[in-house]
Amino acid sequence: MSRSALVVLPGACLALVWGCQPTAKTPPQSASSPSQAPAPPIWQPVLREALLATAEQALPTIQPPQHRETLDLLDGALSSGTVARLAQRSLDSWSIQERDARLLAVLEDPHVGLAERRSASERIAQACQPAAVPRLVLRLKYEKDLLSSLWVAQALLLHHNKSGLAALHAILADETAVDEARSMAAEILKNLPGNESRAEFPEQWQHLLQLEEEWKLRLHPHPVVDLGLQAEVWRMLQRLASQPLRPVDDARFVLSRMSCQAVVPSLLQVCADENLYVREHALQTLAWIGPPVAAWCQANDVDAMGHLRPLLTVSSLRPRVLAAMAVAGGDPAAQVALVWLQDGDYATRSAAADALLRCAPSPMFAAIAKVAQTQVLAPEGAWSLHLLLQETEYALEPGPDPGQGERQRRQHWLDLRGN
Repeated sequence: MSRSALVVLPGACLALVWGCQPTAKTPPQSASSPSQAPAPPIWQPVLREALLATAEQALPTIQPPQHRETLDLLDGALSSGTVARLAQRSLDSWSIQERDARLLAVLEDPHVGLAERRSASERIAQACQPAAVPRLVLRLKYEKDLLSSLWVAQALLLHHNKSGLAALHAILADETAVDEARSMAAEILKNLPGNESRAEFPEQWQHLLQLEEEWKLRLHPHPVVDLGLQAEVWRMLQRLASQPLRPVDDARFVLSRMSCQAVVPSLLQVCADENLYVREHALQTLAWIGPPVAAWCQANDVDAMGHLRPLLTVSSLRPRVLAAMAVAGGDPAAQVALVWLQDGDYATRSAAADALLRCAPSPMFAAIAKVAQTQVLAPEGAWSLHLLLQETEYALEPGPDPGQGERQRRQHWLDLRGN
């Protein structure tokens, strides 16, 4: 892939279009673009067109009569004799796509009994297609049954998604967990990729920790994303259009726990969507994903800065854009953030300070301190610069306390700088 500000999605053939509109205040050209200030974006129906283009690859929607039939068959398969054999025969007659959709519907129904839930999760752990991954990741957020959560983790491992390893880790580390769950977790641990030849638990445990550490970058081992998976990612992105926060939180939870190859190109695309909520939440999700975005962009030679820079012309988006740039753009993003620290309004200056905490290299510290001493910042922004410079000769006073939650959030960003 050549280095470009254009990101093209597999199967969807969509691209961002930049055009001429009245501009808001922009920073000096040298900080925003090597040669000229970017033209502001023209919003496009990116999400709507992608959903239409990938509808046939997505999992089918299960209607209530089908759902009731699935529950009856799962219940029948748990019995014995002729009833169990007939139920199993019906379950085996479905296509893999219909099977996954039906079993996921069971897992997502809060009124389903424990036996049927476990049966569905065990079956999907044995075989499922990549399209099931986004909804399986969401089950990690809501699944309370330990055995079901372990089967979900096992299903995700089929497609190289290791976000379920945290559940495995937690159960193995909890000596008070029920024996059945600990026994099952130990069996999954033994069969993790790379653990087959490790006979002793301490070696297997260390390998689990290594896999968890490697997964932090979320680099997918395969360069091509399955079309069914891509279709389901678009469906998950559709939740970003919600005004109620729960669907948005669910989408952010899922997208930040999937391989960057599967989600980052789509997130970059919808940053120019016609829907305000979609583009704001997409930028926020990129910031949530954090350092893996930069790692993926570097590995795939994608110029995220060139893609995001035109969005700085939109004043209402600017704080979100600076946050997304901070995790994707490295030193160039820090140069842009420094300009906005000096020339932005109150909210933008504070967002720029947060961005600098996340990406500024040490050679910039002197310039950051000099600019910061001339600006009034929100307590959150002042705390970001205090943390960034606290152990250097350019240390700044922390200023007003931004509150425990904001301190912890910025401490987390500081900790990520060392990874």
